Amino acid sequence: MSTRARSWSSAASQGRGKGATFTVTLPAVLPGPKAEAPEERAPVASRRVLIVEDNDDNRESLVLLLEQLGHVPMAAADGPEALQRLTAGEYDLAIVDIGLPQMDGYEVARRVRETGRGSGLYLVALTGYGQPEDRERARAAGFDDHVTKPVDLEVLERLLARAAERGTVLKRQGS
Repeated sequence: MSTRARSWSSAASQGRGKGATFTVTLPAVLPGPKAEAPEERAPVASRRVLIVEDNDDNRESLVLLLEQLGHVPMAAADGPEALQRLTAGEYDLAIVDIGLPQMDGYEVARRVRETGRGSGLYLVALTGYGQPEDRERARAAGFDDHVTKPVDLEVLERLLARAAERGTVLKRQGS
C-alpha cells in the first residue's frame, strides 16, 4: 500500500490462477480558476508553399502542418524536381533543404533567381547549420531567409507572413 499525497493503491488475489484486484484511490481535484483561452491568431490567407526536402518524414510533417494551417503545400524530394516545380508553378513561399541529392539547395536558389521568374518568391533555406557563415552563404545563393531544423510553428507562421507581404510572384507559363 502506498500513502503518498493522500492517494493509495492495493493489490489482492485469492491465489494462483484466480485473478487479481488492483485498487487505486486518488484525491479529488477541485476545479481551479479558469485558464485563459489561448490567444487567437489572426486569420491568414491561404498560401501556396513548396517544401523541398529529401527526408520523407521531415517533408511529410511540414506538408501536414501546412495543410492543418489552411495552406496549399506541394512537395519535391530533390533539386531537379524542385527547380521544375518552381519554374512551372505559382508559389508564395519555397522552403528548400540545403542538403539535397543531385542538386543542393544553394544551386536550386541560384537557378530559380537566374530565371527571373523567382525574383519576388520568398525563398527560405532549411538546414541543420545555423552559424553566421551558413546564413551568409544562403543569402549569397539567393535565399531571403535561413532557418534551422526542426522548424517550429512560430517560425513557420513568421515565414508565411513574410511571404504574404511579398505576394505571389512565380506565375505559370503564359501568364
